[in-house]
Amino acid sequence: SSGINAEWPLRPGITVSFQDITDYNRTLAGIIQDDYYRVYPYLCKALSIFVRNEHPANIQQKKQFYVSLNDFPGHTKIRLLKTDRVGHLTKISGQVVRTHPVHPELVSGTFVCLECQTTIPGVEQQFKYTQPAVCRNPVCNNRTKFMLDINQSKFVDFQKVRIQETQSELPRGSIPRCVEVVL
Repeated sequence: SSGINAEWPLRPGITVSFQDITDYNRTLAGIIQDDYYRVYPYLCKALSIFVRNEHPANIQQKKQFYVSLNDFPGHTKIRLLKTDRVGHLTKISGQVVRTHPVHPELVSGTFVCLECQTTIPGVEQQFKYTQPAVCRNPVCNNRTKFMLDINQSKFVDFQKVRIQETQSELPRGSIPRCVEVVL
C-alpha cells in the first residue's frame, strides 16, 4: 500500500510498496529494479505532475516530489556488493558506524556569464561542480568566467553514512567490511 505524506515536509513525497508495483506490473518492477538510477528521476517527475494535477491550488509549481520504496524483496550482503549492482535497486542492512553532517549539494546550476551577463539555466551537476562549457550568447566566446546564481540554482540535502557488516553476516575470523552510502 502507498500513501502521500500530506504534511509536505522538507522532502515531500510518497512511499510505495515495491510489492504493489510487482503485483500491478512485473515488467515495470523489473525495469525499476534493473535501471533504478536511470528511471528514478522519471518516477519523481511523474509524481510531481500527478500531485500538481490533483492539488493545483495547494502546490507551488516548482516544488518537486520524491518517490521512496519499501517492501523490496531480497537482501544483498555488504560483502557481496560488486560493481554489477551499480545503478540497480539493492537492499542492504548493516550497522551505521559513522555519519557525516548534512550539507547542500548542487544538482542543477544557473550561471551568469561574467563577460556578457547572459543567464545559463539548468546546468546539470554529476557528482562534481560543473560550469557551462561555453556561454550561450553567440557573440560571446567566454568558456571560463561564470558565476553561480545561488538563488536560481537547485540544491538538495546530501549526507554520507558509513555502514558496516553486522556480526551475524560476518564470516568467522573476518574483519567487517564497510560501504559508504549517500542519502
